[in-house]
Amino acid sequence: MKFITSSEENEMQTVIQNGKAELLDTFEKGFQTQEDTLDIFMDSVDHCTLNGFDDDKIIWNAAAFINIVSLDLKHIVADLLLSEGNWKKRVHARHASMLIYESTIDLFSLMGKDFKHIIRKLSNYESIESQLKEVRQQMNQFKTTHEKTLNEIRNVATAHRDQNVKLQFDTITQLSWFAVYKQAKELDEILNKLGPILQEIINRSIEELDKGSKRI
Repeated sequence: MKFITSSEENEMQTVIQNGKAELLDTFEKGFQTQEDTLDIFMDSVDHCTLNGFDDDKIIWNAAAFINIVSLDLKHIVADLLLSEGNWKKRVHARHASMLIYESTIDLFSLMGKDFKHIIRKLSNYESIESQLKEVRQQMNQFKTTHEKTLNEIRNVATAHRDQNVKLQFDTITQLSWFAVYKQAKELDEILNKLGPILQEIINRSIEELDKGSKRI
């Protein structure tokens, strides 16, 4: 079976083979850290639900959502990099493409009207809004740059299967797994920038209590 591969992919594969054990160990440590963090986030979501802290719940929910996307993305990227065989790599690349496409849309919704309303309840919220605006701009740029390609992969060969098998086959065999890896890395870097901002929002929400029963 003939696949279109780039010199970047060949070079990357050589680097991976030479440091496979170390790379796997790095991934495993990162997975455990994020899973431990996710447990904390979900405990906080449950706590907010139990106590009627609706505003706080929206923030913790966003933090947990971002953590899950990042964790899933890292697992898929690990499988992509550590797997062998052109077809198998492109299976993982297609799954990554779909996750990237779907989660980008979800992130804009997640940080929409309700999220912005909560931020404006905080004192000196302007600095947080400024930081979020910068991240949104980066997300917009990312979406604009990659949306067309990601959506094509999603519709032709992943979430949906085009019945024109020639089109589906060509999409798979011509797919650059290295390009998808770079897109996943770029998105995860954006997600990582949201972490400290959300932490600041959470810290502020704990400190600044309403007169009523709800926080923030």
